[in-house]
Amino acid sequence: MMVGMTFLVACSDDKEAATPLDVVVTESGDRVNLEAPPSVKGGVVELSLTNSGQGPHSLQFIKDTSGNHTIDDVVAFLGASEQGGPIPDWLGEGGGIGTVAPGQTGRASFRLSEGKHFVWDDETDENDKNNGTRGGITELNVTSGSGGELPEAKGSVSAKEYEFTVNDLKPGATTIQFENTGKEFHHFIAAPLLPGKTIADAKTFFESQGQGGGPPPIDFESGVGTAVLAPGNALVADLQLEAGNYAMVCFINNRTGGPPHFTMGMLQEVKVA
Repeated sequence: MMVGMTFLVACSDDKEAATPLDVVVTESGDRVNLEAPPSVKGGVVELSLTNSGQGPHSLQFIKDTSGNHTIDDVVAFLGASEQGGPIPDWLGEGGGIGTVAPGQTGRASFRLSEGKHFVWDDETDENDKNNGTRGGITELNVTSGSGGELPEAKGSVSAKEYEFTVNDLKPGATTIQFENTGKEFHHFIAAPLLPGKTIADAKTFFESQGQGGGPPPIDFESGVGTAVLAPGNALVADLQLEAGNYAMVCFINNRTGGPPHFTMGMLQEVKVA
């Protein structure tokens, strides 16, 4: 009897592990290349992005909820010149890794459901051309599976229309859970405010699209961020934070189009201490 009970307890504690997913980004002339597996098991994935290029790179995952679209369709969306245009209704789920510097590796965990997904490098070059339109895009088949759990995080950021709720952001290497509890797509970028600058200065800068004259009031190079998430999804990302005051901002617009969310209130001052 005791042996049988021990066996049952051991089985009940045997949780399915998350699936590792390793991606390497390289550059060749004007082209960006992603080295990624063609398929992965569904459930929680532990994503790593190794930046073997010369510039910053990131990864954005999106599910094709219809299953009928192609890489060319995504490239057309990424290359559209209209700012604030609508987001296609067949794009869903989300996840990925924010900006990773050259020679570094970024890590994040999130859940992928079965079906066709697209993965692209969401950084832009000096001409504001999305790296996904320069070859940095691939298709990922997610097979059946739902196991794994998101790792525990030290801090959290929750996003909804049109605000962030932030808890326990500490300086140093840390893990942050980012959750979209709203009805629209959201992400966050957090960059330190420069000494003597305020969140009002940041708002003026963003609303003028950096054309108002003078240097930016925030330190973009020391900023951190996450990939875009659809409603109801979450991720845990490894981030490096310095102590100080940050401007936290969402640049995504509503699915139907319109101005970016920071114009509606998703530009907040956050203290890391």
